[in-house]
Amino acid sequence: MVRLVSRCALALGAGAFVPSALLAQATAIAEQSACAQARAGAGVASPCADGSAIVYNPAAIGAAGNQLSVSGIGTAPGGSFTRPSTGVTDDLRGAANGIPTVYLTRRLTDRATFGVGVSLPFSSSVEWADNAAGRFVAFQSGFRRTDLTPTIAYQLAKGITLGVGANVGFFSTRLRERLDLARVPALVTPGGPITFGQAGVAANTDFADQDIGGNGVGIGGTVGLLLEPVKWASLGARYQSSQSVDITGTADFTAVRTGLVVPANIPSPTNPAQTAIPRGASVDAILGPNFIGTGAYTDGAVAYRARTPDQVTVGLALVPTKSVRVLADAQYTWWSKVDSVRYDFANALTPDFTVQQRFANTWAWRGAVECTAVKDIAFRLGYAWLDAAVPAQNVTTELPEASRQLFSAGVGYQVSKGVKLDVGYTYLRQPDRIGRAGDGNLPVPTTAQNDGLFRYQTHLFAATLAFAY
Repeated sequence: MVRLVSRCALALGAGAFVPSALLAQATAIAEQSACAQARAGAGVASPCADGSAIVYNPAAIGAAGNQLSVSGIGTAPGGSFTRPSTGVTDDLRGAANGIPTVYLTRRLTDRATFGVGVSLPFSSSVEWADNAAGRFVAFQSGFRRTDLTPTIAYQLAKGITLGVGANVGFFSTRLRERLDLARVPALVTPGGPITFGQAGVAANTDFADQDIGGNGVGIGGTVGLLLEPVKWASLGARYQSSQSVDITGTADFTAVRTGLVVPANIPSPTNPAQTAIPRGASVDAILGPNFIGTGAYTDGAVAYRARTPDQVTVGLALVPTKSVRVLADAQYTWWSKVDSVRYDFANALTPDFTVQQRFANTWAWRGAVECTAVKDIAFRLGYAWLDAAVPAQNVTTELPEASRQLFSAGVGYQVSKGVKLDVGYTYLRQPDRIGRAGDGNLPVPTTAQNDGLFRYQTHLFAATLAFAY
């Protein structure tokens, strides 16, 4: 026993220094159970036996047997944005976020296993104060794709298993931001509109709160292959398709009082001798009609498209001793499919707009060690590295992402013959990254608009209960 524990300690210690671990790239979530979180998401060649193979490699769901598992994964993020020009720091509101998952597996024959899972492969949630510097880009944003995945695995021959799953993706999105009065036309003249900014209103003057949200359903699939040529090694591969869904959501507008008055008479564009807007007039009263009836900023429908990318993962699992398992994965994600989001309002008077994303394709590298030297107990360590999908010119309050490392650990315990408990902890470390609070009034911002520094980190906690039946 002492020798086994010593081997386990050495293996876990070595795993702690293997370069690589990850929480998420852009909006992708790698942790779909407590066991998988403790492994930093590694295991396409040997997924956890808790049903989460439905996500990681559907070919391997047979290892779970007849089982129901339920997981809860909580995140506690923290971060800030600082503008050197002002010295002001805005803190990210670190509300805890929950990620539930459920998996059910059932052996049909010696070769065939059926499973169905509810998971959250893509999710992000960011919230800042409504007076934060980046409020005109976003001070609340959210994106979720919850998958319902019926899956079948079949052993084609000894050591060769194929799995296929259908991903029914339920999309939910939100974007909340403030609108800048300085960009809004005050008058329309033969020579073009005159904005409030041109009439003397300062930039970054709030006059409206715009809250856009919507839901949609997409369809995709996952294919997995598991090769087990020898008892001490296995190879795994998995492909998950992209999804794209057209959403008709709602846009809610709320007037924000400016308290401003017109500083000087504004002449009529057709007759300069006449006054169109008199000095001392309330700007809020002038804007009022835009928020009632069929005005430009009345609640209504808005159409846009949400996308998630293709992913390919390959991995290797080795069992050098009876009590030690070593895992290594590489994943490539086609984030370039997430280019931009165009918001088209049903109200012709409401200005349509486009959010530039222009994500880059990325690699993620994961490694983990698992040890079962003590009866009924498994110890796990994971570490991973992932590239940043968000390009330098689009690091904003909506998604302040950078390249990331993740350090994870966890324990599994066989409570009884039919009950298993897993717990996991993860620390995500992200280097500071330069980004922007605004867009410089440009349709396609560049790095020249970058004006501050984002800091971000998070802690994750997970627990999974699995019941054999």
